[in-house]
Amino acid sequence: MQFTTLTLAAISIVSAIAAPSAVARSDPKILTSAISEVSDTRSAVDNQVAIIKNLVQTTVNSAVVPALQASLQNIAGEITSVTSFVKPLVTDVALPLAQAELDNLPGFVADVQAIAGDVQDAANVILAGLSQQTLGLVKSEVLLVLATVNPFVQPVIQFANSAIVGASGPSTDSVQTAVATTQVIVGQIVGPITAAYTKIN
Repeated sequence: MQFTTLTLAAISIVSAIAAPSAVARSDPKILTSAISEVSDTRSAVDNQVAIIKNLVQTTVNSAVVPALQASLQNIAGEITSVTSFVKPLVTDVALPLAQAELDNLPGFVADVQAIAGDVQDAANVILAGLSQQTLGLVKSEVLLVLATVNPFVQPVIQFANSAIVGASGPSTDSVQTAVATTQVIVGQIVGPITAAYTKIN
């Protein structure tokens, strides 16, 4: 009887020690923080891309270079920073999600898609609107921005795909559509767009 009592006590202690780890994996702040940070990043990147488009459309000489470089560096910084908030989604969020969390996924993935789309738009506008000489002056900054996209997007895609396994309904359909569109955009960024900039002298 004493042995059984001691054994049960030991099991209780082990369970108590293990419990915080399980709670940490289910911490809702990981997902809510990622959603909030990505939303803020979308707004910041939107603003910088608007500046880039305006600069390219209104200035056609090397005078545009310092401002373009600054905006591109800002975008790279924003995406690099937010990547640290989305990486834990893959390892530290327990699945399946609660319905309320699942309902937040479409907007979240749509924001990620929008950020990737903004980068694609900015790169294409710069490529089409500047001379080869001027492109050479901003090439390194553009490539820096392009290189941030895949490390940012892939954890979100992996998490979103895992989160909707076994789920159905409008939220799931929206996530699947946004993920597919985002993958196409990223394919363009890491493929032909990056290749085009790499060839610039």
